[in-house]
Amino acid sequence: MKHRFRTLLKPVLSLGLLLGMPLWVPAQVNETTAVDRRQFQDIASKLDLGGELMLVLNTAAVVDRFIDAAVAREVEAADDPHEREVRETIHRFHKFLGRNGVSAIHGLGVSMVPRDDGLHTLKMFLSRDYVDSSLPLWRGLLGWHPRRLLSLDFLPGGTAMVRAGTPEPQSLWKMVRSAVDEVAPQPSRDRFKAWRKATETTLGMDIEALIGSLRDEALLAVRFSETEQSVIPTEGGLVTIPAPAFLIVVGTGDDVLRGIIESQFAKHRITLNESKVGDVIMRSADQKLPSLIPMQPAYATQSGFFLFGSSPSIVADALLAYRHKNGLLTRPEFKEAFKGLSMVNNGIVYMSPKMGDVMGKVREAKVDHMLANTSKHPATSRMLKQLLTYSGQDQSCALVIQNWKTGVMVMGNSAWGGQDVLARLIAVPVRLVTGLLDDNRLSAYLAPLSLFKTPSASEELSPAVAE
Repeated sequence: MKHRFRTLLKPVLSLGLLLGMPLWVPAQVNETTAVDRRQFQDIASKLDLGGELMLVLNTAAVVDRFIDAAVAREVEAADDPHEREVRETIHRFHKFLGRNGVSAIHGLGVSMVPRDDGLHTLKMFLSRDYVDSSLPLWRGLLGWHPRRLLSLDFLPGGTAMVRAGTPEPQSLWKMVRSAVDEVAPQPSRDRFKAWRKATETTLGMDIEALIGSLRDEALLAVRFSETEQSVIPTEGGLVTIPAPAFLIVVGTGDDVLRGIIESQFAKHRITLNESKVGDVIMRSADQKLPSLIPMQPAYATQSGFFLFGSSPSIVADALLAYRHKNGLLTRPEFKEAFKGLSMVNNGIVYMSPKMGDVMGKVREAKVDHMLANTSKHPATSRMLKQLLTYSGQDQSCALVIQNWKTGVMVMGNSAWGGQDVLARLIAVPVRLVTGLLDDNRLSAYLAPLSLFKTPSASEELSPAVAE
């Protein structure tokens, strides 16, 4: 559960540190008010005390201060046409953020408490104005009231990763359109118009008609084969992993998505096979397509959801799981992972130990690639690798996301704890150094360490030493 959890946590911590910086300036300490203290206490009350980590950041008015700093220019710059355009764009962007809900953020908090079983209880709370909870940003990303997600019933047994949620596509699209119309300069508007035209040509329909056909529920899931292997390219080179299969489930009110998929198959002259899973018709490509991972697309529609998968087997298993209610949600590993967490929510993040192991292999390949320049210094390389992989291979997590009126709560269980957060922060300078130094520069920096190295037997018998 850690890679997915780090992917979720690191941007939050980075945002928190960034937004918190202005609050650390000594000249601003006296500006702390009773309102700030109440907001701090309110955020802290949503977290758990007595663990490895507790962080509370007050971010009120940070956006305003950032915008003010961004447009603070010398008076003579005001006559520069380009400078005026930049300043006007920033001011429009500031107003756009306020109208769509970004300025409603008060602060954020994170806590991690170790459990007896080796996992950690995680809570993250993003505080927000109550009156702004229905603005496009929040509705587009999170949806509205928490509820039980029906799409989870499609998850077949053996699913290794799940990200499900209740985003509102119409609200998100409305915000994007507003950003283009209200903020973007004319060249950017022209590029957006060209992109939309090209997209609609490819889809064969108006993009707003497609978005309008989608409901506020979707999920992405990954399952790994027990027998097949795939070799995938990564930043650290080729990595062999169990062959993955993915499943996408989207709430839809009609057959718009099905029509688009079938038109794309016809356009690329892909023959479709038709079969029945229970009483549901499933269509799939008649053969595997060229791809880095096994790809034989299949799709079906069931109970207001459109299912698209990378293989007929994963779509068929999803349909059977929904029909018999015997999928992932009924399995002991899932129940244990989400024990004590509410399944009435706005989304979940699930990373099984198997998925964590695969992500660990990818991460290890990335670290090895990063440390390739240290190959002439094996002891140093081992030390740096230990720093960069301190948190180990267990990256499993089970998190639920709830959109409250007063903010967004993320809570759950993770194998990653507060000490891992600290270790990752310590590793940041190591990443910077190993990324910037080539082998020659690194050799020069590490040359003094050779004075403390005990010669190996081969070095003692080498001609240079003998002489």
